[in-house]
Amino acid sequence: IAADRPQVQLDEIKGRLDGRLVPLGEAEGIGIDVGVIAESKLRRSPCLVMWYDMRFGHKTILGDASYVPALRQFSLDRVPAWDVRNLLVNRGTLLVINAVMLERPELAEEERRTVIKHGMKAVIGYGDACLYGKGAYDWSYVEKRRRMRERSDVPGTVRALYDEAAAFRFEPAYDRYLAKDLVAWNRALLEALAPVHLDIERHRLGDPSLTWESYAAAAFEHALTEGWTSPRALAKKGVALFQTRTAPSAGSLLGSVGFRMSRARERLPILFPAVAYEGMPASFSELAHDALGAASTRLPNLRRAYLKAWGDHGDTNFHAVLRTLRIDLTQHRSEAR
Repeated sequence: IAADRPQVQLDEIKGRLDGRLVPLGEAEGIGIDVGVIAESKLRRSPCLVMWYDMRFGHKTILGDASYVPALRQFSLDRVPAWDVRNLLVNRGTLLVINAVMLERPELAEEERRTVIKHGMKAVIGYGDACLYGKGAYDWSYVEKRRRMRERSDVPGTVRALYDEAAAFRFEPAYDRYLAKDLVAWNRALLEALAPVHLDIERHRLGDPSLTWESYAAAAFEHALTEGWTSPRALAKKGVALFQTRTAPSAGSLLGSVGFRMSRARERLPILFPAVAYEGMPASFSELAHDALGAASTRLPNLRRAYLKAWGDHGDTNFHAVLRTLRIDLTQHRSEAR
């Protein structure tokens, strides 16, 4: 958290911190994420999950230790449902990355470790979203693990996966997983977690009867009015509508309008199920195909088109990650639609 200053200076600070901390993390075998935000921007920010977690679950090692705990606007009751959904999709994208990596005939041990780490992070992300939907989320991993164990309204498979991932987070035991069939393991994770995703969206969209068949239309219709918290947000929707002259069918007239009024990065979380999970409705796959410019509706192509869009619109550092992981996003044009 830095005093207000031009963005270029904040970027310079981040660069210097990266230069010091990233090598340290690599030497210790841990990931260190560095971010720099100006005080005024932090004060204006909506109460995202990461800010709630930061307020209660992180320690200040340099600076005023009373500053972060005093950010009272970052309370659990103010976390918007869309941010929890975005967290789930962010973690679920790791499983999509895994699926593309695992198409290669052979992975080096370090790459297999990456697949395992991605899987565990995804399970925790989905489980956290599930706890939020049940009104049981907490900043503490120990407390979340305890609460998940007690949830009789969460499928036993999901509870067991979350407990396993929580144990891995505290003490990573890669050797237990390196010999697994990681293709089957990753596919099983996606199959087990897809119902969690649908349940979260039922909660967010206020429709207990929501199915994947009706999801895209409902989600894009909801996007019409979601986030109208300021003139700036409304202006962004207007710009998106003006820039998107045509749109694929999103299942309904209002859904198609909602698609047009959403920016590219706002469409990706809604399109995500069609590229992540097997057995999605054909109409949903067609929508993802048209929206992402995929070569076909087959999952390998949908996933590559999605990851390209994720790098272009969702995470500006993502293309560097793809290079590190040796992921080729070239689509197979010869595949049937």
